[in-house]
Amino acid sequence: MKNRFIILFYLGFSSLLLGQDVANINKLKKELQQELVDTSKVTIHLKIANLYIKTKPDSSLVNLTKALELAKKSANQLIIARVYNRFGYYYEHIDNFKDAIKNYNDAFLIYERL
Repeated sequence: MKNRFIILFYLGFSSLLLGQDVANINKLKKELQQELVDTSKVTIHLKIANLYIKTKPDSSLVNLTKALELAKKSANQLIIARVYNRFGYYYEHIDNFKDAIKNYNDAFLIYERL
């Protein structure tokens, strides 16, 4: 009986957390449509990617790719480094350590120049 209660509690709690993530993602997507400045869009894409990383890694990668495109378009080296750092975290999360190290290194080189 205890085990059933624990399982039901866990499922209910985790669905509550996922619901919060969905609400946050929807809010950020609306902000993304209204935002005009590319650097702000990069930040929003990074936030969305962060929310998706555990539940939908493919969606996280899509948002990271969009963030990198916008960051390169803005030519803001600090923002580009932040995106590479987040790519490193993404690849680390999916156990692709070779690409994680490459992206962390790319971010580090930019930070070092700055």
